[in-house]
Amino acid sequence: MSISRPFELIRDLNDSKYLWKIAVRITDIWYVQLPPKPRHMEMILMDCKGDKIQVSVKRDDFNQWREHLIENKTYVMHNFNVVHNDLQFKACNHAYRMQFNVGTTIKDRDFPDIPQCKYEYKKFGDILAGNFQTDLLVGELFCFSLYISILTYLLIY
Repeated sequence: MSISRPFELIRDLNDSKYLWKIAVRITDIWYVQLPPKPRHMEMILMDCKGDKIQVSVKRDDFNQWREHLIENKTYVMHNFNVVHNDLQFKACNHAYRMQFNVGTTIKDRDFPDIPQCKYEYKKFGDILAGNFQTDLLVGELFCFSLYISILTYLLIY
């Protein structure tokens, strides 16, 4: 008989502890190169509830993980750092983000209950009223662009 810790949800991740176990899908993965620094990897993870969190894989761990992490695949992840999401521009609205460390482990595992994607639409009234995060890149950037287009249209006509 095997006793295993249950999976935690992304919405519950915070900096109060170091031992986390999550089941996630990588919904987006990209590489960042800011010369003269070496490249690092960024990802968006989503759990079975559709909650998302941004992940950074720093340059020291980049080579270890880049071949093992594939967009749209599901994984079990253990032992990573959870830090405040203090980035200038955020890819998720989660208050925290994850960072891989030396003790991080991942395992390929099929989780059909984790959706391929989840869309988060803004209400048109919220866009017109300016009720959106200006530092959120995914979706909100489009909303801001749409907001400016609507205002321009209303001023011209």
